[in-house]
Order: sequence, then structure tokens, then C-alpha cells
Amino acid sequence: MYSIVDMVIKAVQENPTVLTLLGPALMSDRAYVLEFAHRCGAILDVADHKFRSDREIVLAACQSIGLALQWACSELKDDEEIVLAAVSSMGPALQYASERMRGNRRVVKAAVSNFGDSLLFAPEECRNDRELVRLAVEAPKVLDVHSITITVQYGAEVMGS
Repeated sequence: MYSIVDMVIKAVQENPTVLTLLGPALMSDRAYVLEFAHRCGAILDVADHKFRSDREIVLAACQSIGLALQWACSELKDDEEIVLAAVSSMGPALQYASERMRGNRRVVKAAVSNFGDSLLFAPEECRNDRELVRLAVEAPKVLDVHSITITVQYGAEVMGS
């Protein structure tokens, strides 16, 4: 037997806009939102905004899909555990982290290990760090021309290539 969450997850997988159709009663029910966050972090976009400051829900959402960090409150965008969960799930989530977290070497390392182009969202001192540049260049998930920028602009300068 499927739960309502299972049915909604299946519907969202087929058509993500289904999330916008869910009623306010479900979107303000903490237990429902938490269960859904474990499976589909995008729930933070449509759920009652009070959940954007609920640490447990935001952590679950960021573990599910790192880009859910964009909907977290400012305080949680500065929480190392949450930001690490987000960037470990999806490196580009680094762009939504607080300035302090974008400069946190441990966070940046997790982001660029996951997706090399994430280095573009880090401050200059991280972009000049040999180990981080090496990780970014060697990262398995490089999708577009930004990777060439990292390799040419930063890799050659920092690594002496």
C-alpha cells in the first residue's frame, strides 16, 4: 500500500509541477514536510516558509538535493553541517551558502570534489589554493565551458602548468 507521500513522490517524478498543486494543509504539516524532504528537497520551495528555518527539515532537504539550500533561512545557510550536506549532494549548492561558508575550506573541498565548477562560487583565496584547484580540475562532473576557465585561468596559474 502506498502512502500519500509515495504517491506524491511518484507524481513529482513524472511532473515536478505537481508540487505547486499540493494544498496548504499538507504544506504546513511538519511531519509530512519532513518525510517529503527526505525524498525530495524541493519541497522547501513550496512548503510553508516557516520550515525554511527548521533545521531538521532543511538538513533532510539538503541531503536529498543540495540545491534546496537556496530556500533555507540565512542562519541555516551559515550552518556547516547543513552546507556540507548540500554541497556533498550537489556541489553548485555552494553558491547559496553564506559568505563565511563559501570561504570554509572544508566546505569548498566537498563542493569541488563533487563538481569541479563549484570552485567558481568560492572566494579568491580558495581559487588560488593548489589542492582545491587540482580537485576541481580532476572532478568527474564537469559540464560546460566554465571548466575550461578553471583549468586555464586557475589551473595554469596555481599549478604551474
